[in-house]
Amino acid sequence: MTKMRSSMILVMALSLAGCQSLGIGEKKGTYDPPKNIDKMSPAELCAYYNFYLTNPDLTAEVRAFATNKMKAMNCQ
Repeated sequence: MTKMRSSMILVMALSLAGCQSLGIGEKKGTYDPPKNIDKMSPAELCAYYNFYLTNPDLTAEVRAFATNKMKAMNCQ
C-alpha cells in the first residue's frame, strides 16, 4: 500500500511539473521519463531523478519531493 501511494504521489508530482502522459500525436518532452515510472528499476529511477532534478522549471515542492524520494531510495 505504501509503495502504491508513493508511486501515485510521484506520478502526480511529475504531472504537475510537466511530465504528462503522451497522447496520440504528442511529442515526448525533454524531462519525461523514458518509460513508465512504475516499471523502472531502482537504479533506473535514481538515474532518472538525477536528470529530472536538472529541470529549471520545477517548483520548489516538486523539487523537494523528488529530492526526498532520492534520499529514501539511497540514490547517489
